[in-house]
Amino acid sequence: MQRAGFILAQLEILLETVDYLSQFAERYNIPFMLDPAPARALPSKLLRRTTWITPNETETQQLLSNPNQDSSGAADELLALGVQNVLLKLGSRGCLIAQPLMPKESIPAFAVEAVDTTAAGDAFNAGFAVGLLRGYSAHRSAVFASAVAGISVTRPGAQPSMPSAEEVEQFLQRQSSSSTA
Repeated sequence: MQRAGFILAQLEILLETVDYLSQFAERYNIPFMLDPAPARALPSKLLRRTTWITPNETETQQLLSNPNQDSSGAADELLALGVQNVLLKLGSRGCLIAQPLMPKESIPAFAVEAVDTTAAGDAFNAGFAVGLLRGYSAHRSAVFASAVAGISVTRPGAQPSMPSAEEVEQFLQRQSSSSTA
């Protein structure tokens, strides 16, 4: 595990385990992505060890001291809490990337006919991590992640809804072709 390219975690496991994973990631210089679901208060040390935090809108509001702010303000507050990078999942509105000293980027979602959104967040996080591991920019990784999530919601179930890399590439190619037509 010391040679892992990324560690992804969420809060359905014990917080002590998540904290240990973040410490392990820091010790071995492995990027650590946290999907704070189900949302709850998080220790500041854990937040500072988080390379990417990826909450959805509900989770974002539960993490903040001022839950009534817009996405941009929410991203700023998460960065101020010490998280290194923020990727807010905004459902059918896409996502917002916030990184220190860089302009925020909004990435639109792909228009698809949703059947089951059960695994959308997990699909998105996995796709984002894969994109970063491929050397893509955060922007391109988010587009890749949006495609993964977009495909996953068109299928029932969690694991069965996950697309292959080839399916994602074909989907992106079709989307690119249709936008230039």
